[in-house]
Amino acid sequence: AFISGRVLTETGLPLRRAAITVFNANTLETQTVYTNQLGYYRLDGLIVNNFYIVTVSHGKRMFLNNNQSFTLSDNLTEVN
Repeated sequence: AFISGRVLTETGLPLRRAAITVFNANTLETQTVYTNQLGYYRLDGLIVNNFYIVTVSHGKRMFLNNNQSFTLSDNLTEVN
């Protein structure tokens, strides 16, 4: 399965090169991808029915709520 989404600034502009880190709590594996110029990202090859924690970070920005957690049951879009 995959997850995808978009990272925007507080004013709604796309945030380029934000790091999206996905931690699989079942396998203890971590994967990181970076947003493109329009703020979009996609992580493929995720195992369904596993529990994930997704975290966003950026060298020049702070995020108040920088993580989301969920059990992945199918492809998931708009993890923003």
